Amino acid sequence: MTTEPEDQPGSQADKDDSPELAEKGLGRSLKDWAKSIFVTLVAVLLIKAFLVEAYVVRGASMEPTLWDGERLLLEKVSKRFGGFERGDIVVFRYPEDPRKLFIKRIIAVPGDTIRIAGERVWLNGAELKESYVPDNFKTFDILPPTVIPEGHYFVMGDHRSDSYDSRKWGTVAENEIIGKVMIRFWPLTRMDRL
Repeated sequence: MTTEPEDQPGSQADKDDSPELAEKGLGRSLKDWAKSIFVTLVAVLLIKAFLVEAYVVRGASMEPTLWDGERLLLEKVSKRFGGFERGDIVVFRYPEDPRKLFIKRIIAVPGDTIRIAGERVWLNGAELKESYVPDNFKTFDILPPTVIPEGHYFVMGDHRSDSYDSRKWGTVAENEIIGKVMIRFWPLTRMDRL
């Protein structure tokens, strides 16, 4: 059995420090980084497509619940498993121009009968109690009894006098809803689960 001293030319120590091995190590390291970045990007895209998405409030139609510039997280799971409920705040594609996104509160779900008389909203024959709409934000509207079709929702902004919503252009199809507001995360002083 023979051994070579570490400091002699041709020893294992010299082989490990060879330029070829350094390039191989660098190449492997770059491949590992590229693979990690790729996996991370795919994970982020899948999360954004199917689970959660950030949204910035634009406009005053949801005041005083949500203010212009606030940042929200939308969850997209409800859309796939179970749908939406009355009172949910949702972001959706505006029916008259799908390039625009709107945010409103669901007032009536498929099968409900909604009627608006003056400042009051009636749902399935009973007056809807809306503590989230201050008196000075209400408007005088007339909507005859209307049955909400299957797969559609009637939405309104909380700031009724400053909201362009289902009272003007009708219901929102469920497939146009992007997600339900889950959390307001900015500003930090108003962070809250909605």
